[in-house]
Amino acid sequence: MNALARLAWFALAFVAMADASAQARRTDELLRRSGTWKQMGQYEAMIGAGIENQLALEAQASQGHPMDPNERVLIRKAAAKAFNAERMRSDVRAVFVKELTAEDEAQALVWFTSSLGTRLTKIEENYGEMSDPVALEAREKAVVKYAKAAPKARLALMRRMAAATNAGELAARMVANTTVAILYGAAASTNGDITPAQKMRDDFEARHPVMVAAMTETSVAIFAYMYRTVSDEDFDRYIQFAESPAGLRMSDATLIGMDQAFSRASLEFGLELGELGKRQTVRRSA
Repeated sequence: MNALARLAWFALAFVAMADASAQARRTDELLRRSGTWKQMGQYEAMIGAGIENQLALEAQASQGHPMDPNERVLIRKAAAKAFNAERMRSDVRAVFVKELTAEDEAQALVWFTSSLGTRLTKIEENYGEMSDPVALEAREKAVVKYAKAAPKARLALMRRMAAATNAGELAARMVANTTVAILYGAAASTNGDITPAQKMRDDFEARHPVMVAAMTETSVAIFAYMYRTVSDEDFDRYIQFAESPAGLRMSDATLIGMDQAFSRASLEFGLELGELGKRQTVRRSA
């Protein structure tokens, strides 16, 4: 290779490396900086607490015929496996990689690495730390009370954020798809009748617009309470990011990712519940 050719080769290699660097994906950084990474762990804890609460209610209603302790342990393990935070993160990450570009990630990280973006993400992460059902119920009452007294202009800001982040749509999908997936899984593992699951799915689809509207209003109230220490000016800056092209694409990716993660986990949990029920039936008939 002569000197000129060698120089040209190095120049091309440098340009290629520079271009690759400019287009480098920062998906994991975005997941962490946006709070999504931590949120997946919080969902795992919240679902675990919810399972414990349901098992306690079942024990109270059993009227002297409590569930076998071993079955309770297996249900806990099934939920922990299906809704494992690392698996949920992997589900969402795959969607981010597919739906977002390197430029989207870079633009979003400009916000999330800013001092205000970091502060608001911390508020969101702290809000999601609570998983105890009793404490959550008390906070729900506080949210309703606070939102009723909030100024209309303040609620209007929260409504813009709810619209930009698909808050109502996300909540409605999670409730519907999680419930239906568990029913389908339980029926499939026992070769049972899937009609109840199909009917439930049809009911949710028919009520979807109403559910989205109701859950949007719930999200507005939650936002008002969660961000109550944030000034209108600072929150407006947050909205500007959320309504930007990169912010909107990230919200869309989050909607798809969360929906897929919860649907996958719920179906697996339902399948395992069906298997547990089948084994229980065999033991009782033995």
